[in-house]
Amino acid sequence: MEAAVGQVSFAFQPLYSLHTGGLVGVEALARPASGKIRELLRYARQKGRLVAVDLALAAGAIKADAPYETLLPLHLNLTALSAAAPQLVLDSLSRALGDSGRRPGEIVLEIGSPFQGVSPKALLAGLRRFGELGFRLALDNLGYGDIPLNLLADAGPELIKLDRRTLSRLPGDLPAVALVEALVHFAARTGLRLAATGIETGDQLATVRELGISIVQGNLFAPPGTALPAAETGTRIGSGPAVPHGHATPLVTDFLKPAATLSAHATCDEVRRTLLEQDAPTGIVGIDEAGRPVWSINRTRFLLDLTGPFGHALHANRPAARLADPPRTIRAGAGALELLDLVTGIETERSGDDVIVVDPDGRCLGVVLV
Repeated sequence: MEAAVGQVSFAFQPLYSLHTGGLVGVEALARPASGKIRELLRYARQKGRLVAVDLALAAGAIKADAPYETLLPLHLNLTALSAAAPQLVLDSLSRALGDSGRRPGEIVLEIGSPFQGVSPKALLAGLRRFGELGFRLALDNLGYGDIPLNLLADAGPELIKLDRRTLSRLPGDLPAVALVEALVHFAARTGLRLAATGIETGDQLATVRELGISIVQGNLFAPPGTALPAAETGTRIGSGPAVPHGHATPLVTDFLKPAATLSAHATCDEVRRTLLEQDAPTGIVGIDEAGRPVWSINRTRFLLDLTGPFGHALHANRPAARLADPPRTIRAGAGALELLDLVTGIETERSGDDVIVVDPDGRCLGVVLV
């Protein structure tokens, strides 16, 4: 089995944003010397070696990606069994990242099947541990795999990838369209992002665009290849603008501004005084004792609420959190494309809100003014 794993090569397939037309990530896809990767994983599971093989593949993908030195988030596939056992995975994964110069915040762990036989409690605990260390989380193959529906609600992944076999039935299969519509509604209500995989036709692209899915992947845009797109070139799909990526892409920290912060327990009156007395901040970030954002307030909406009929009487000495929104955050190592995708993918009312930049521990470093 070790010999078979050692002969695995890796192909890379980009993910694109339909909002910007630009690259937002790249997935490492394992390619065995013979057969298919799911056959290798099935055999490893039968022999009780699934976690070891899974980890070896993830480490191999990181090593294969290292020569390209791209700033794009790297998507790694990890089975649910491995995700439920971070104590068996993290040391080797951290060494591979250290050798490549990658950081956890640049890695998206795509958690996939099989989920059957994996303790839900252990899996949720494992996902929380990976998240605490800065890894970004996605759930893979929704629609065909055996992902428990409760996991969608409890795990809080950043991204959900819809399975290509479900999407291949679009646009002619009305039940499949209804299923995807329901998932789009779920994502909108929970703040998650959906990715449509396996897009191969213009009709499929038109359908997922119409349904409101913002991230796409498939041979229609770029088939898996042994090399990443060149860093100095621009890439564009659909009607999106041509945008640079790789080393040419600036980081969100290049646009960082100091944040106006208050305790998460601040009152509305304290927020009002800060907005009026300081040098016209565009918003306030409520932070906890560790400096992590708990809520955010947009200056214009807050003052309109407070100065409206009976606004001051209703809110003045009440917690500011009652007029606040959930913080809209982005990791410090993110590129400008990721920022643009975040800004264009939110509801219109908050499209002008500041984006809070956080470090690997979730602490507020500052804001990007939108």
